[in-house]
Amino acid sequence: MNEYENQTNLDKIEEFIDKTIIDFKDKYYKQSPVIKDKIDHITRVVDIAKNNWPDDQLVRIAAKIHDIGRFAQFELLGKFDDGKVLHHYLGEDFIARALYQGKIEDCEELDQLRAVMQFHGRTIFMPFKRGIPENARELVDIIGRIDGIENGCIGAIGYLIREAEEDSKSYRANNPDLDMKTISEDVFEFYKRGEKFDKMKYCKTYADYTLFAAILAITALKGKDRRISIRCNEKLSMFKNSKAI
Repeated sequence: MNEYENQTNLDKIEEFIDKTIIDFKDKYYKQSPVIKDKIDHITRVVDIAKNNWPDDQLVRIAAKIHDIGRFAQFELLGKFDDGKVLHHYLGEDFIARALYQGKIEDCEELDQLRAVMQFHGRTIFMPFKRGIPENARELVDIIGRIDGIENGCIGAIGYLIREAEEDSKSYRANNPDLDMKTISEDVFEFYKRGEKFDKMKYCKTYADYTLFAAILAITALKGKDRRISIRCNEKLSMFKNSKAI
């Protein structure tokens, strides 16, 4: 496949993703605060990507596609619940079906995009990383970082109260004997160290999830994440949001 064909296929993938998001927005955006929050989140992640990697189409597409599995998850469960069905795998299935149905064509970067959907935000908790293609690891890392920055500084804190009231994450249903305002000992230890942790493994209450979001905000001020966050704060209106940290 030559460079022109590869670029054409990437353009088609981006057009297909854009149409998918627009269709879902038209169907649910006004009537579902859950979908509104998710589409707004994706939009802000894309803005961060374009601000920091302005000439990189693959990073921009990866930012658009990283949470595409949430749409299927919502239609399947009526909410976002990774405890029942991981949106990462639903996103990968979305691409596989699009390929099978001829809506997109295969190209060299498609495996990297599939890896982003499958592994974003999870790599630091994986006991091994052999499942991630070598040529996709940088892209997975980039999307995981900007996804965490958006969630920690705007997204998660913006809809935390609604999620707790609606039990969107099923913490109350799965742990009926726990006080949702109580912080688990393990989570508090992670918080004291300012260390990211696997929310799927450790969060059992909405107090736990509050600290999970707080740690994402804390780590947004460290290392590579700090450089991205500072650039966003200087360039993007999203960090002037009244709910943003």
